[in-house]
Amino acid sequence: MENNTINLKDEYGNNLEGQVLNIIEIDEIEYLLYSVSTSPEEDSLYVKKIIKKENGEDDLVDITNEEEKEKVFNIIREYINNIE
Repeated sequence: MENNTINLKDEYGNNLEGQVLNIIEIDEIEYLLYSVSTSPEEDSLYVKKIIKKENGEDDLVDITNEEEKEKVFNIIREYINNIE
């Protein structure tokens, strides 16, 4: 994650650049909040769980547990409402 951007691939294998907005820690787990421009006027907001690999690198993974997903999204929603 250099210069507050990350390089991603979408579900079709296309390269995308994401803008890192924040890293939020919830219950000792870090989550990456980032956006991807879908058009000049619109960005999409995403959240991924940060998993530390044995080699020290970060791996971004989807949040698959529904309870965890709901908890994280509620906290993210509060975060967004507080910055508006």
